[in-house]
Amino acid sequence: MQSVGRHYRYCVVIAALAAALAARFLMAPLLGDQHVHTLTLGAVAVAVWVAGPELAAVAAVLGYLAGHVLFVGTAPPTRAADLLGLCFYGMASAAIIGFGWASRRDWEGAKRQPRRLSEPERPLEKNVEKRLAIARTLRRRYRRIRHLADTVPTLFWAANPNGACTFVNQEWVSFTGQSKRALLGEGWMTLVHPDEREHVRGMLAVAAQRPEGFTMLYRLRHRDGSYRWLIHSGRPRRNRRGELTGYIGSLLDITQEKQAEEALREADRRKDEFIATVAHELRNPLAPIRNSVQILCQKNAPEGMRKKAREMIDRQVSLLARLVDDLLDTSRITLGRLVLQTTEIDLKEVIDDAVEASRPLIEASQHTLSIDLPPEPVYVDADQTRLTQVFTNLLNNAAKYTPRGGHIFLAAARENDTVVVKVRDTGIGLPPDMQRRVFDMFVRVDDSPERAQSGLGIGLTLARNLIELHGGHIEAHSEGVGCGSEFVVTLPVCNRPPRAVTARGESALIPKASQDRPYRILVVDDNVDAAESLGLLLRSAGHETYLAHDGQQAVEASARLHPDVIILDIELPRLDGYEVARTIRMRGSNGRGPRIIALTGWGQDGDKHRARDVGFDEHLTKPVDPVVLTRLVAGAGAVHQPGRA
Repeated sequence: MQSVGRHYRYCVVIAALAAALAARFLMAPLLGDQHVHTLTLGAVAVAVWVAGPELAAVAAVLGYLAGHVLFVGTAPPTRAADLLGLCFYGMASAAIIGFGWASRRDWEGAKRQPRRLSEPERPLEKNVEKRLAIARTLRRRYRRIRHLADTVPTLFWAANPNGACTFVNQEWVSFTGQSKRALLGEGWMTLVHPDEREHVRGMLAVAAQRPEGFTMLYRLRHRDGSYRWLIHSGRPRRNRRGELTGYIGSLLDITQEKQAEEALREADRRKDEFIATVAHELRNPLAPIRNSVQILCQKNAPEGMRKKAREMIDRQVSLLARLVDDLLDTSRITLGRLVLQTTEIDLKEVIDDAVEASRPLIEASQHTLSIDLPPEPVYVDADQTRLTQVFTNLLNNAAKYTPRGGHIFLAAARENDTVVVKVRDTGIGLPPDMQRRVFDMFVRVDDSPERAQSGLGIGLTLARNLIELHGGHIEAHSEGVGCGSEFVVTLPVCNRPPRAVTARGESALIPKASQDRPYRILVVDDNVDAAESLGLLLRSAGHETYLAHDGQQAVEASARLHPDVIILDIELPRLDGYEVARTIRMRGSNGRGPRIIALTGWGQDGDKHRARDVGFDEHLTKPVDPVVLTRLVAGAGAVHQPGRA
């Protein structure tokens, strides 16, 4: 840049000299050989202003020589007049160079100094400075707000009156996986769920007519391709004249809250359905029980009809007990309170018990049952009662969901260290979405009227939980609706030799010598009908029975009657069953006293442990099997033998 400036100055000096000489040449007819160097002084003045004193001096020398050669001749000046003109030219050139350079420096200094404003101009200068300061503050605030908008985990946006986006923050990019450029304009609208785009446009149009903010809920496509629920809170922007200038708003991802809401709604629906189903299933046995009672009340009813009524009552009470037990077992497993009583058992015994329990339902539906078991024994470390319950549920399920005259297959085979048991049917089958959900609580495959008595929908849930407690797993397979179902249970095989077990059908609690001996029995229950019916049952077996209906009566009757057996409820007025048992045990001497059997609706493991701690000999859960109760009563002589009154 400096070389360019230098060349420019040279060119200006040369041009100025050439112009001065050309002007002198044109004026030659008028001036002759007089005033040869007068116009050259003008070129010197131009040179000093443009190029500085050094080049101006060079221009003065060159101008003199060129003028002398062109207009005087090549001979050096020798005349006095020529010498005088040379001196005058030199002094004039020096004066022009000095004055011109001084003027140039003054002009440049004045240019660098700020101009002094007049009084009318000073307020205008202050207004401009104020506006510049405001602009700088606004820029700083904008950068701060933009940084804040890019760091919060919320989708911020601004749009023009047509809904075209003019600003999105960084969270939009993170959420959608799109660039900011792609989201501006109508780009963000392409990510709204197709079913809700018109709704969003309509809400924006409605918001344009209202001064207050607006809120809407819609789905937006996530970067993983799924649509997620967002709640959009926004507000229209207006200028001072009230004209709409655009919108500003924020979006918050509430997918998890929406899913939780749906889950609660589904849970509430299933709860209502479960309550209705429980009511239905519990009412069903009550109707035949009441009808059977009316038959038994008729004196002229034939003995065959009475027998059938008694059998019907027994079946329906067993059904009620099983429903209640299933509910309690499910609750215990959910709370982690179910404890398995495991031992080494032959799997064949478990399957035989399950088949025996399910056979009435299978035969009533006229199904054919095929069983294929391995010839050699397969031992598993399991709770026999609970494992029998699992296979009973699977067989009952197959019988319920198979049309009359169907086929049920039960097969077992050992595979390395596991045994696989399959229960397959030719029933209604499972749709693909139900093959995993069928094990969920209260889920029933078919709710049609012909399946109205298919149960509570907890049997398979209970089966899965019990199998998992045994270290195995269960799966459901089906080729579709109408193609039947198959349930596959896998259990670990026990490689230890089985311990000796008591022969099936024998009871270690019943001393043979005391089975026919009558006992004095005190029945304590605040439910008068329950106490009287149990008293009648035991009296029909030849025992002497007495009744009490609260805790205080039970303590007094025990002290007065000295019974052999006390059958005691837990929930009693005045004194509860635990306090009654504790008081009776404290009054006994030398460990002698009645055999105390708890008969209660409280059947949790904690209830049983507490009963043993206060002195109960046995703990039974209502409704009790009469055979089990009479056997326990028959074994009373083996424990406590108090003196007779």
